[in-house]
Amino acid sequence: MAENGGSPWVLLPCESKLLDLAQALAEADSCRSSDLAVLSILRAHPFVEVKGRPGGSPPRDFGDGLGICSEEHFRLNIRTFNQWLKSKDGKVFAKQAGGPSDDGIYTISALLRRCMPRGFSRFTFEAFPEEEVLVRGFRKFTGLNADDEDEESGATEHTENFYFDPNLVPERFAVTTKSNGENGKFSVRSVGGHQLLFAGSKNTCIAWRSEQDVTVIQPSSDPTIPGPLIAAAVQTYWRGWEVDTRDRFAAVVDRECWTLMLEHNCAHHEHVFPIDRDYVEFVAILDRSGLPLPQKQAFDLFDEFLLPRVRCDANVPMHVFPERLHAERTAVDREGAVLYLETDSGQPVGLVKVKSSFYVKARRTRQTFWGAVVDPLLKGQDLSGDKNVGWTAADRRLRAGMKTLHHVDGCEEHGQEWADVAVGFVHWWHARYDALRPNERKEFAKAAKSKFGSLYRDYCKENGLPGGEN
Repeated sequence: MAENGGSPWVLLPCESKLLDLAQALAEADSCRSSDLAVLSILRAHPFVEVKGRPGGSPPRDFGDGLGICSEEHFRLNIRTFNQWLKSKDGKVFAKQAGGPSDDGIYTISALLRRCMPRGFSRFTFEAFPEEEVLVRGFRKFTGLNADDEDEESGATEHTENFYFDPNLVPERFAVTTKSNGENGKFSVRSVGGHQLLFAGSKNTCIAWRSEQDVTVIQPSSDPTIPGPLIAAAVQTYWRGWEVDTRDRFAAVVDRECWTLMLEHNCAHHEHVFPIDRDYVEFVAILDRSGLPLPQKQAFDLFDEFLLPRVRCDANVPMHVFPERLHAERTAVDREGAVLYLETDSGQPVGLVKVKSSFYVKARRTRQTFWGAVVDPLLKGQDLSGDKNVGWTAADRRLRAGMKTLHHVDGCEEHGQEWADVAVGFVHWWHARYDALRPNERKEFAKAAKSKFGSLYRDYCKENGLPGGEN
């Protein structure tokens, strides 16, 4: 079983060798000593892997004044975790983990919930080896029930374990719209007097001199790879500011080591809502340790610098929490919301995501439709030759699947209606597919992957269903 051995975090058996490092983190009395302890833990942790530049590219030379840049990008090692779950020590935790996944690791490892955010990169430069830049993403947070997660997860059974400090009690909260995009980040830092920009997707981060053009350094030619697209987008805002505005922005972000969190909405990667054009929305600001600032403070900065952001209702009293939860669950025009729990003084307590019931049902439709129909078509499979794929299989799986959405209000009474809507979508798409010429069908199937949100909206609109106005 897990134990703490004097550590403030309960350690897994495979983490026992990290006890001294965990104690060093608990006793850290400065940002620098805390960062050193976190880095030491991540480099030694069996479920974390460290890589250099993406694709194994050689280190990049930043030229005069900075020299060679060394990069460390940390991410969870699911393969090693899967192997451990099959070991004698790991089998004890297999049920709680719910399988080999990021969520599984975070569910059972308190140490990684503290140390390993969703994206963590370190940059050092040859000319200034004592200066480092750390760019963190959000610490892992979870939903209130299983349907708030996009993958199979047991994390929602332990929501409060993901709070930042178990001793704090939430006294207010902020509600931000859950954007329909890919998570990203942006920061500005100074190294040896040289101004650098940092941006990327959840698990990537690109660095470049502020006077350089990131679209030349890291071209964004593939719309399925969000990192370069995000870097190009934030550079547009940076270059659109006057020099004095850039200086004001850089001064506060660099001084505080803040990271601005955002969502990149890509027209070539719709989730369940239409996206007509690529755009960015900022959602939060993380401090040096990776904790969110009070949302009012963050959104005041976004507004000061005219950065586009999601809707935010700040300083909402906890007694209206059930009412707001119901409003987000029943919305049909958005994916859901992220709730930022805070004390009255603004200390962050935790984050909770809530998915709208419309999104949950549409996503179940999408995943089943892709697995049974679209993916086999794109692989050239004969849909009549395998009982597990094809039109009949899609109908069967959707009718069974909608009945298992037990966490969604009304499942018992309306599960059959939901199944009819989902099956109706497949039939609607099937009719359009059959009406095409053979040489047009593959592109139509590709669009079902990249533009599902638009397709689903059109289906709802033609049939007078909720969501047709999205």
